Amino acid sequence: MRYSGRVLITAVAALMVAGGCVSSKPPTTPTPTPAPAFNIELKADKPVYRAGEFIYITVRATQECFLSVYDISTLGEVTQIFPNRYAADNKIQGNIAYRIPAASDKFDFEVTGPPGTERVRAVCTKQNVNLFKDRQLKSDSSEIQVFPQISDKQAPFEKDLENQKNQVPSNQWTEASITFQVQ
Repeated sequence: MRYSGRVLITAVAALMVAGGCVSSKPPTTPTPTPAPAFNIELKADKPVYRAGEFIYITVRATQECFLSVYDISTLGEVTQIFPNRYAADNKIQGNIAYRIPAASDKFDFEVTGPPGTERVRAVCTKQNVNLFKDRQLKSDSSEIQVFPQISDKQAPFEKDLENQKNQVPSNQWTEASITFQVQ
């Protein structure tokens, strides 16, 4: 016996309608996807810089949190740029844009090069967790560095950061990153 496509589709549709009328199961409501606990936006003031120019980072979190910002240079060196010795209070309010450095800060971020892609990574936590506390002392003294160097290579930093974040419940932190070009 041969069925044309139209007859078969009509028959299947009729069975689906009839089956729906007889079913004793209540219709299922899709489970909504939970919204993230909070998130963060991170922006640089422009996409391309020349060595010697100053960069400004803007950060906005959707909830009050504690912010840490790391610069990953074009060479892969990782430096904590916020908080730092001049701006130690890293608590930020929700839905307020913060410029780093602020106009009142006593420090600047100068782009140094060499040419390539530089990355800035920001992590916000609900509790004041210092993710790299053990790396914030100079090797030759107990003085806290202005901008602590976290690692001289990006890969170990990324691995260490993941390990540190995994010690904090996932709904208690968020992160964002941006890249910009250095010419």
